[in-house]
Amino acid sequence: MSRKEAPRAGLLKALVAGRVGSREVVVALQGSERQVRRLRRRLEIQGAEGLPHRSRGGRRPAAWRRGCASGWRPC
Repeated sequence: MSRKEAPRAGLLKALVAGRVGSREVVVALQGSERQVRRLRRRLEIQGAEGLPHRSRGGRRPAAWRRGCASGWRPC
């Protein structure tokens, strides 16, 4: 989890517990109401593991074009 993504879990858990309001989380994350709703739903369904960016760890775009089996090393 990156430094930017690290405080998300704590803020969203406080939101679910009712200790902070959604507006406070929006300001703290510098996002939108919709983003907070999406992140809250992902936290409730997948836990903290669902909060990092979803495209992390995927294959590189060049590997998709070449049809390589693994995206982390050249074909």
